[in-house]
Amino acid sequence: MFGEFKEVMTKEFEMTDIGLMAYYLGIEVNQREDGSFISQAGYTREILKKFRMDNSKSINTPVECGVKLSKHDEEEKVDPTFFKSLVGNLRYLTCTRPDILYAVGLVSHYMEDPTTTHLKIAKRILRYIKGTIDFGLFYSTSNHFKLEGYSDSDWGGDIDDRKSTTGFVFFMGDTAFTWMSKKQPIVTLSTCEAEYVAVTSCVCHAVWLRNLLNELSLPQEEATKIRRPSPGQTFRSIPGQASKLLLCPAFRLFLGQTFRSRLGQTSRLLLCQACRLLLGHKSPDRVLRGIARRIGLAERGQEDVAEGGDHVHASGNAQEPVNSLPSCD
Repeated sequence: MFGEFKEVMTKEFEMTDIGLMAYYLGIEVNQREDGSFISQAGYTREILKKFRMDNSKSINTPVECGVKLSKHDEEEKVDPTFFKSLVGNLRYLTCTRPDILYAVGLVSHYMEDPTTTHLKIAKRILRYIKGTIDFGLFYSTSNHFKLEGYSDSDWGGDIDDRKSTTGFVFFMGDTAFTWMSKKQPIVTLSTCEAEYVAVTSCVCHAVWLRNLLNELSLPQEEATKIRRPSPGQTFRSIPGQASKLLLCPAFRLFLGQTFRSRLGQTSRLLLCQACRLLLGHKSPDRVLRGIARRIGLAERGQEDVAEGGDHVHASGNAQEPVNSLPSCD
């Protein structure tokens, strides 16, 4: 397919084949026989130098456990232009660093009127990437093109407007290739409703990805599984909770039609490790590193370890190898 595309483009335009891609818009690509490693190490160093954090002390987590920020912080104000520049640079870094996505999204809420508290959180992210400069995503060579998604949400996490945060991540093979952590557009009145909003966003993205893969001649013959948290929460009618379920009829109708058409399936799962990163759940540094390995995040030169090593569950116990997905049953 790519050979045909190059031939057609060469006939239409003047082009020069300069070989395998090694660098693209700040993203470094190392292509090998066993896979491709992408990172933004050079861009990370530029950010640290730009904001004078290149000599700062590194830290093990991008954000403190359970941190809550507010727009009504009474601390000293900081220059909004400087803060927006910092957050904008960090946002582009999330192209290859899903481990900082939640933290960057958190400080993004306060770009209009930032304070020293917000700036301190943003600088903590810089200190974290200072110690993980060479981290990136390793995509191993594989014929496994089955799409699989993970979805989760918190409830009322924003103390200003009490909106919840949706997090989802999609795998194809053993590495994450698309992810999102975003505040929900509405205020939900229960954890059940927050989960409806989260899984609806995830399913919408899954439908779009299936259509895209179909255009790329990688059709998904089976239903795409969407894994979600399991503690007693199901997307079926629950006795005694009918009033809560009536709060989101549009979500229920959409999900019901999608699942009946076999485009997607949901399954219960203990809190998805990948979504812990995207929602900022309390994760000690050693657990955070284990979760990062689970989604394919590795340090340059350590790709083989990340691909074959065991990942760490939230309880701290060793689980199945990184290149295998947990059972849906």
